Amino acid sequence: MKNPALVNRLKRHLLSAGAITITKIRDKVNAFIMEVVEYFINCLYENKKPTISLEDGLDHVKVMVAIEKSVLEGRPVYLRGIK
Repeated sequence: MKNPALVNRLKRHLLSAGAITITKIRDKVNAFIMEVVEYFINCLYENKKPTISLEDGLDHVKVMVAIEKSVLEGRPVYLRGIK
């Protein structure tokens, strides 16, 4: 991942709820994905250049999907397996 600051923000976001449950992680994953999607939609709507590339945004969503899949399946999930 090209943006370590975003990864750290994501970690803090996931852990901020205290007790970690699958439901809490799923809710946070979905909220983060929606935040990324809304950001790109707003950039398009306002004709602004995003501060991160579309590729980076997609990479962030893939990380979130991998986190959720890993929690649900109880195993490591590698990004190369996320489409």
